[in-house]
Parts: sequence; structure tokens; C-alpha cells
Amino acid sequence: VYQEFTQFKVDGGGLLTSEAGSFSLNDLNFGLESYGFTLREAATVSWFEGQGQLTPFVLEGDAGRITVAGRYNAEVVDARAEWKDLSLSLVELVGKDPMAGMMNGSITITGSPASPKVDVESTLAGYNPVPGDDNDFPGLDTDLKAIIADGSLRVDVTTSVPEKAEFRADVTMPVALALSPWQFAMPEGAPLEGSLDGEGDLSVVPPILGMEGQDLSGTLKADLKASGTLASPGLVGTATVSDGYYENGSSSTILNELEILLEADGKTIRIAKFEGNDTVGGTVSGEGQMTLDPDTGSPFDFTLKLDKPRLVHRDDLRTQGAGELRFHGDSSGAKLE
Repeated sequence: VYQEFTQFKVDGGGLLTSEAGSFSLNDLNFGLESYGFTLREAATVSWFEGQGQLTPFVLEGDAGRITVAGRYNAEVVDARAEWKDLSLSLVELVGKDPMAGMMNGSITITGSPASPKVDVESTLAGYNPVPGDDNDFPGLDTDLKAIIADGSLRVDVTTSVPEKAEFRADVTMPVALALSPWQFAMPEGAPLEGSLDGEGDLSVVPPILGMEGQDLSGTLKADLKASGTLASPGLVGTATVSDGYYENGSSSTILNELEILLEADGKTIRIAKFEGNDTVGGTVSGEGQMTLDPDTGSPFDFTLKLDKPRLVHRDDLRTQGAGELRFHGDSSGAKLE
């Protein structure tokens, strides 16, 4: 068979057989552009009077391996999906530039349909959106674990760049999950707990976000804790940027000696310090705050002060800024003055 889609081509073949209440897939092999995949063994799906089973479906190819298997009835669910050495270069199938990196992980669902337990584990190793011989970015690594059990969701994430940065985040909240009848809900009034902490070199940000022609450096530190509820969250702690530097190669915009302090004391998030200069006498500074209050639209008010910094400094165009910019509003809208 052969089929051309908007972004990629599929070609290959296989054998599908069926009987009452089941069908089997045998000898499947196909290609997506330059990626080939093969079904490693026959897989059978059966379903009869509310009971179902999938024997291991193992798809393996140039860009990794995917395995799915499970069984389901009114009393028991036992299903697992697993991906191994899955290459991020697959994103080119949807029109994106190839990326470097590898994903491994699994999703397991066990227990009963009325009260299932869900375990998710996933790792991302060596993520680099712009791979190449002239790119010395070591890659981003991420480890995620999530579990839904006994009416609660717990998520833990660690993200790091070797010898450059490491951040950890976690969140715990109540959740209602059932497969039969289907239900998934997060009660807005239930308690919420979470945290974010870590330290990193800001030089890793441009390669992660694909900010070509822009340089960023400095140290970011965070120590934040979330509380309250989904409907009315709270945040306590600080986040800082010290010895920061930003340069845009196309406009020659420079922000030097950046110092930023963000403070949170429950319902208020405040920019207590924002200072920088353009290395030739111009300065920028700012202040402001946001109130975490959904009943009033979570209002915010931020002011940026410009004292003749070079905003653009090229041979064909040079501009400086002076005065104040105010950005304020709430969840219903915002104004820039």
C-alpha cells in the first residue's frame, strides 16, 4: 500500500485476519519517509461482552520501539504502553527540523475500571533542537514520574543540563479518575501542594529555545512553594537572576549586569528588583506585582523605566529609550501605556 499525507508518505504492507470478536495483525512493515517499522510478532485484539484483550503489539524500527499490551473487564484493568529509544528526529515527519535526543518510558494502568491506578515514567536524554558539529550544547535531560492512585495525583520532574543547570519540581493534588463510567476531574476547592527549586546558568536557554543570534548568561536560582487550591492558589518563595547578560546579534541590543528579584508571599507575586544597563551609561529598571485572586481577575501592574539605554545600535539604525512603560490589567484584559 502507498499513501501520501500532508507532511509525509506511508508505504508498506501486512496481513490482517479476523474472526468473531477478534482480529489479528501479522507481518506488518511500513515506512514513514526514511523511517522503517516492523511488527515483531503477531498481535491479536479480542472483545466480547465487555471484556477485551490485546496481546503484545511490538512495533520496532529505525527510530525506536513501541510496545502495547493489556486486558480489560468489569473487574480488572491491566494495560501497559512502553516506548524505548524513541528518537526525537521523528518530529521531521510533521514538518519540524530534526532534533537530537532520545525518549524512554512507560504508562501502566492497573486495578479496577472504577478505581484505576496510573503510573507514568518518562525520560528525555540529550535533547538538542539544533544538533550539529558546531553546536557545543551538551543537551537537556528530563526525568518525569507521575502517579494517580487513591484519589490523588503526584508529579515529580527533574530537568538538567550536565554541569550547567538542575531544577526540580513536584505537585500533588486530588483527582477523580474512573474508566467505567468515564470520569476525570480535579476539584477546584481541593488542597494543592507543589514546589520548584534549583539553580542554573542562563546560557543554556538560547539553545533550548532555538534563540539563534542571541546570547544570554547569568545565574538563575529558584525556591518556590505552591499551596492553596486550584481555584485559589498561593505561592511563597523567591526567584533571582544575578550577573545577567543579554545580547541580540541582529539589533546589537545589550542588557548588562542584570539583577532580578522576584518575591512571593502567598497571594502576591512582586518584582522587588529589576536593574540593568547597556554598558555605555543607559539603564533599565522595573517594578510591579500580581495578586493571585481569581475573584478579582488576578490584577497585575508592572512598570519599566528607561533612562537612555541603547535599544538598537546598528550602522543603519540607532535608537535610545527614555520614560516609563506601564503594563497593567487583569484576566479580562490588559493595557500598555
